[in-house]
Amino acid sequence: SIGTVMLRHRTLIEVLGQVNSAEVTGAMLFNREGVLLAYNGYGEGNAANVSAALISSIWEAFDKKGVAGGREDLKEVVIMCEDGVLGATKVANMLLALKATSAVQPGILRAKMHKLSEFLDEPLTQISKNI
Repeated sequence: SIGTVMLRHRTLIEVLGQVNSAEVTGAMLFNREGVLLAYNGYGEGNAANVSAALISSIWEAFDKKGVAGGREDLKEVVIMCEDGVLGATKVANMLLALKATSAVQPGILRAKMHKLSEFLDEPLTQISKNI
């Protein structure tokens, strides 16, 4: 039913928000084409939509080249920007990204990203099989 789907979406948004802290300021889940599925901490949806599209494009570019020019599948990307840090990793057949301030320790960002990915992997794999 629609109510159940909305409740699950709300739960997913709450789960994404659990990684937010003073340094980690947002989390989002999107498909490989960059279509935003859920987010928490990005303010307006437009900022999250644009970020999802950009990160998925960057992911695709690196993934097509292979990691360091090899044949290994891309596992994660951490992008250091002037005003912060973005991290992205695969979860099921989707991408999970975290946004952080420049004060974040990269290890903390990666640990949160991996823990959230592990937590979401099984339920999202089940959902993607049913779509």
